[in-house]
Amino acid sequence: GLPSKGSALHAVGKCRPCAWLWKATGCQNGQACEHCHACPPGELKERKRLKAAKREKAGAPAQAGCGPMGEPAIIERLPRPVKIDSALVKIDSALLR
Repeated sequence: GLPSKGSALHAVGKCRPCAWLWKATGCQNGQACEHCHACPPGELKERKRLKAAKREKAGAPAQAGCGPMGEPAIIERLPRPVKIDSALVKIDSALLR
């Protein structure tokens, strides 16, 4: 059988590498994982590098720091200091939405 459900397209290069498989804790989904467990360590990082290089070559702006759904980078969602009546108060930007 296959190492995982998501490994079915590995032979044709259309799989999506599992980000958890090579971590210390491993993939908790096992054979039911929708991502490929047949890819070697570092494959996910290499594919991201190639995708960024392709995007850069095409002249598209880099998307470093953007969330997966286009939301602002995490640094933009952290509480920011705001000056109110000479006092410094931290406001969580999530509350402002």
